[in-house]
Amino acid sequence: MLSTTPFPIRAGTIPEKMFFAVDGITYIMMISPRPLFRSGQPAQGSCDFTRRLILLTDQMPRQRRLEVLIHEYRHAWRASRGIVSDSPASDATHDEADANDIAEFATSFIQQLAEQGGEIALHMMLPTRDIRIGAQPTGPMTNKRAECGHCAAPIMVGSIRTSPPQWSEDLGVWTAHRGFACSTCNRVTIWTESATVEGVPSGSILPHPPPKILEGAAAVAWIAQGEVFND
Repeated sequence: MLSTTPFPIRAGTIPEKMFFAVDGITYIMMISPRPLFRSGQPAQGSCDFTRRLILLTDQMPRQRRLEVLIHEYRHAWRASRGIVSDSPASDATHDEADANDIAEFATSFIQQLAEQGGEIALHMMLPTRDIRIGAQPTGPMTNKRAECGHCAAPIMVGSIRTSPPQWSEDLGVWTAHRGFACSTCNRVTIWTESATVEGVPSGSILPHPPPKILEGAAAVAWIAQGEVFND
């Protein structure tokens, strides 16, 4: 049975971690600030079954993240069933079973990704500051800036609009809609966070309504309104 419990993301205004479950085992996914290697060769992602850790390198285009994450999650899914990674199919029965397995794994993955903000939240992730995976990244820290969900242009936190707090009956928490306009690509990125009763955002991006990128007339309307909305 697929889990429907959302995993809140905590990392300032943008996520640094996502969580994906495989048969009751939770893998942490993070963006590595360093290049990754597999068998001495450059790699765009890795899956560590022992540490239950999926890493994507920050050295690849952000548009590649979803495809690479699915690839690494597939390795975790197969390992949980005792299937050796990249083992050749031996017969038609094996092919059919693998096709069924792929369908189940893809459904689980897409649902869990959507619960954490979807592909836009994935594109917004910055390299982790978790020292357990290596040296800390240099440069501005995540609490001093955000990045455009479309073109990754840096956005000063002071440019982010935050709505007054609203109580969510469904989630049982106070929420605040947040967003900013990017002067580089002329798009608007909006999302919703849990917040205090005073309206201070917690840094936990909520799955509903999902983060989105506005462009064209919708972006112009958001900018002209002068208030935050995330319908």
